[in-house]
Amino acid sequence: MTSDAFVCWLHTMQWTHAKAAQELGLSMSRIDEMLRGAKRGTNTPTTIPAYMSLACAALAEGLPPFAWDEEKGLMPPEDFERWRAEMGRELDLGKPVPFRQIAGMLRLSSVETPAYWARGVRRDGKPAPIYRDRALALNALLHGLMPWTAER
Repeated sequence: MTSDAFVCWLHTMQWTHAKAAQELGLSMSRIDEMLRGAKRGTNTPTTIPAYMSLACAALAEGLPPFAWDEEKGLMPPEDFERWRAEMGRELDLGKPVPFRQIAGMLRLSSVETPAYWARGVRRDGKPAPIYRDRALALNALLHGLMPWTAER
């Protein structure tokens, strides 16, 4: 997703930066970076992850984050497994979507990330939460949405 596409999405939604941050589960500084296309202070170019364009598409369609636990502020691992099974049925796989395929669909930098989500912990024992933007992206995939682009 380009910063132009993000600006277009924000304009289409008619949301403030604060509302976008709240709905995507991001900080205000991250929203500002995405709008500018550069990191604050260093002006180093920054990228907007591919899953963010899916999260924006989900919000534009009025979809909530998949199985979001408001109290915990994350999507529980058992619900990620439910999503894998439902997505597998949608894709006629006859089984849950493989972790490698999920990583590709979301264009994650690590193919291990979905496996960590399923367990709820990383290899080093640290938590592997599924945050709001990822839960939105997962719901977008389940509903067959295309990533948000500036051309929409």
